[in-house]
Amino acid sequence: MGGASRSTPIALEINDLWGGLLVGIFSAPLSKWIRTKVEAAMPVR
Repeated sequence: MGGASRSTPIALEINDLWGGLLVGIFSAPLSKWIRTKVEAAMPVR
């Protein structure tokens, strides 16, 4: 990987796009799940 790292491959850009899309899809339910777990661990007075 000498000169390949210099120019960004299109496949890498597509992977970043899909990665961002998956993060956007999963971030809302994941944050909700984390919030319920934290509230269960530390009861709010």
